Amino acid sequence: MTAEPRLPRAARAFVSFVALLRVNGFAIAPEQTTAFLAAIELLGPRNPEDIRRAGMATLAPPPERRGAYDLLFRIHFLGGEELPGADGEDEEVVRLQEEGGGEDDPPEAPSPPA
Repeated sequence: MTAEPRLPRAARAFVSFVALLRVNGFAIAPEQTTAFLAAIELLGPRNPEDIRRAGMATLAPPPERRGAYDLLFRIHFLGGEELPGADGEDEEVVRLQEEGGGEDDPPEAPSPPA
């Protein structure tokens, strides 16, 4: 019986971001996740914008979903709490699905006002 390899702690935030994108309907292949991690390692991200750009280049969100990608990025990496469309843009509403509790789970998006 072999033990499942553990993900390095430094990579967890990046892999959980990919999981967050997938939960929200982004089609991301395992090879893209690997490329995303390699790009981050290569860049030695100095700031969040480096990470965002690495994701744009390797995870390739379609043009019509870039607003949703940016919103999820802000929520996941910057702790952004703003609602879609709050800044005047016509971003699509993103629904985050809760998949149990745990410290490595992506955060939930705020609920839109009723």
